[in-house]
Amino acid sequence: MLKVSYLGPEGSFSHLLAMERWKEGCEFLPYKTINEIFEALMKKESDLALVPIENSFGGLLYDTVDELVSRNFLRSRLRIKEEISKRIKLCILGRKGEKPQRIYSHPYPLIYMRNWLKKNLPEVEIIEVSSTAEAARLSSETPGALAIASKEASKIYNLDVLYEDRSKKPKNITSFFVIGEGKNPRSGEDKTAVVFSLKHAPGTLYRALGAFAKRKINLTRIISRPHPERRKFGEYIFFVEFEGHEDDPSVKNALKNLSLSTLYYKTLGSYQRIEL
Repeated sequence: MLKVSYLGPEGSFSHLLAMERWKEGCEFLPYKTINEIFEALMKKESDLALVPIENSFGGLLYDTVDELVSRNFLRSRLRIKEEISKRIKLCILGRKGEKPQRIYSHPYPLIYMRNWLKKNLPEVEIIEVSSTAEAARLSSETPGALAIASKEASKIYNLDVLYEDRSKKPKNITSFFVIGEGKNPRSGEDKTAVVFSLKHAPGTLYRALGAFAKRKINLTRIISRPHPERRKFGEYIFFVEFEGHEDDPSVKNALKNLSLSTLYYKTLGSYQRIEL
């Protein structure tokens, strides 16, 4: 049976997406943190991991990025297998008749809901937690506590839906990476991710990225993070994502050129982007 780890507890958007993506015949394993999800995958406690990477309002989830550029991950055989994008529909959960005193939420839903909260619940204390499902769980155990979570979480934690977002704001989209072992074949609609580090000198990043520009390869993400083994302040490691498969001739040439201008380089996988 396929084992899939996700950011829990039960009822989180990661959990709901995992059930939609793999449906029946899988065992879904909740973990409290992104770090624990990656550790479970490396210990082979799970076969695949589903981790959030970016939200259209909150931006990148750096806990996931830092795991992807960590020493342990880069030394493993793990790769990015898929990117899944999903529209997130948020609700305010609680108990009817109770006076709200605090609201629990993951930080990113707070960004999306901040104007509504400012207008409708200006005096309520805001408490950030690790996931929307954890917010619902805490709300169910705390009198006068609300949660920003999914409608499905209200059923799991026996809460009322006090408000359901139906605004005309731009869609609230979260992208997730599926992490596992094995190389994907070319599909014709792929993206590829690489990690590399550079000598700390003028022009090194310009020359590295020039390998893609010269071959008209479109970049879709450029992320820099403090180097996990840096010897001094200002040393970074780069996560770069671009259109194409690692076996495409133009991409092969670009990656060969990139390898000549970097101190360290590794391909993290080629994968499709799926919308659910």
